[in-house]
Amino acid sequence: MNAYDGRFAGYGTPAPVTMSGRIFCVLYGMFGIPLTLMTVADVAKFLANIFLKQFIRISTLKKRCRDRPGTASLSVPLKSATCIFLLYPPLAAAFLSWWEQWSYGDSLYFCFISVLTIGFGDMKPSNDKFFIVTILFVVMGLVITTMCLDLVAGFYIDKVHFFGRHYSLAKMLAQMIMDNAAGRLKGRKSLHATIGLNSPIVPDTYG
Repeated sequence: MNAYDGRFAGYGTPAPVTMSGRIFCVLYGMFGIPLTLMTVADVAKFLANIFLKQFIRISTLKKRCRDRPGTASLSVPLKSATCIFLLYPPLAAAFLSWWEQWSYGDSLYFCFISVLTIGFGDMKPSNDKFFIVTILFVVMGLVITTMCLDLVAGFYIDKVHFFGRHYSLAKMLAQMIMDNAAGRLKGRKSLHATIGLNSPIVPDTYG
C-alpha cells in the first residue's frame, strides 16, 4: 500500500478503515507524493539530458546536424521519446501477463492505467513474488512519462519563445514605422501652418 500510495495512483485496496489510519494516510500522502514527484522529475530530467546528449553525439558523428543542429536535436528526440512511451507499456504487458496470469489485453490496460497514474482499482497485481518487479515497472513508467512530457514541454516552450521574439520584433518595427509616419505627418502640418501664417493677404480686386 505504501508503494502504491506514494506514487499517487492508489488502487483502492487495501484502504484504511479507522479514523487514525485515514489521518495517517492523508499526512503520509501530503509528504510522500511531493517527494515522489520530485524524485521522478529529477530522474526523468537526468535521463532526458542523457538522451539528448547521446543523440546530438550520434548526429554529429553522422553529420546530420551540420546545417540546422538546433532543429534536429529537438525534433528527432521528441519522436524517439514518444516511441519509447508508446512501446514501453506493450512490452511490459507481455511480462506482466506472464507472471500475473492475465490476458495480454488486460495486462496492457493495467499498464497504461498504472503509468498514467489513474488506478481505477478494477485490476491490481496479486503475485507477491513479482511485487517488487511490478513496483519497478510502474516507477520506470512514470519516469518515462515524465521524460516525454519534459521533452515535449521544452520543445513547445522554445517554439513559443521563438514566435514571441519575432512578434516583439515585428511589433517594435510596426511601432517605429507608425512613429515615423506620425512624425512626417506632424511635420507636414507644421509646414502648412507656417506657410499659411506667413503668406501675404491678397485683396480681392475682382469682386
